[in-house]
Amino acid sequence: MYMRPGYLYNMRISFHLASRQFTHTLPLKLLLPMPLRTGKKHSYRERTPVKRSYTNPFFRSKERLPIRLFADIFSLIVVFAVLLWVLLWSPFFRVQTIEVSRVTLSTAEEITEAIALYVGNAHGYIPRDALFILRERDLEQHLKQLFPIDKITVHKELPHSLRVAITETAPAALVQVADRSSYVTAEGVVFFVPTRPYPSLDESIPHIVLQLHSTTTDAIIAAITEVSLPTATGTPTTSATKTPDTPFPFPNPQLPDNTTRDAQVIAKNVVAHIILFDALLRTSDVRAAVYTIDLPIFDSYRVTTSENWTIQVSFTDTPSDQTERLKVLLDREIGRRRSTLINIDLRFGSRVFYES
Repeated sequence: MYMRPGYLYNMRISFHLASRQFTHTLPLKLLLPMPLRTGKKHSYRERTPVKRSYTNPFFRSKERLPIRLFADIFSLIVVFAVLLWVLLWSPFFRVQTIEVSRVTLSTAEEITEAIALYVGNAHGYIPRDALFILRERDLEQHLKQLFPIDKITVHKELPHSLRVAITETAPAALVQVADRSSYVTAEGVVFFVPTRPYPSLDESIPHIVLQLHSTTTDAIIAAITEVSLPTATGTPTTSATKTPDTPFPFPNPQLPDNTTRDAQVIAKNVVAHIILFDALLRTSDVRAAVYTIDLPIFDSYRVTTSENWTIQVSFTDTPSDQTERLKVLLDREIGRRRSTLINIDLRFGSRVFYES
């Protein structure tokens, strides 16, 4: 019988007692020793496995614990301080390159200079030009206050670059008051004051001139002639009250005495009327040069064309109706003599439609 070493077995033992044979099963514990390669015999205690506990060497010595713990904490502080310096104060991650794209009204140099001034101002002990803490939204809001921007996107690029993509506000018209000009939106709100001419842009939008032909209200005249446009402080403007008997093309009964950016200089419906009339004229062979509005008495505007004709437009008729009548007069009634005419006086009822 094969017996595996290291197991206990009950042995059936047969023996003879007094010439009589007995068979009995005895619970005999038999532990066969494991075979050893050395062939050396071991005692029972030596063959019994011993349980041993493992202790981390760091905690074996209680006297060394405070010193090692302090050393580890100090090392972590040093590593964190070095990493913080690299990210915030190191010149490697500070803004050094600024790229501006898609600007027309302003120049890339002007916007770059504004960004450099903004990021150059430190915020306490932390520099604002650190690339990792520069807030794109704050920079976008800052630039929107300074330039005619409709949409702006600021992208950070490691290690030290900024890319700024700008979509400028499209002007609806160029409004001139006295010797000052400003671009306005379709709402009649000033959003940009040009410091240089933009010929390609000026040719694509109406040019509106506000003229003072009446002195019935000194406050209105003083308010318009003392216009001051090139400011972008965002401070609210004070206003002077309008005389009730002098209709004025403003959306409310008050006039700003100091027109700043975001100020309303012309009513929304007036701008819409002129834009529609200008678009219809551009589809014909008559080109509008200047739209003139008399202030403060306002019920119509005059259009100076490319042929030095003056068109009187009333707000009682729609621009499309008046444009169609003008085209009929020019094409059918005047015909070929149109280019040689010197004096023209065409009327609808008692109103002069245009004259030279």
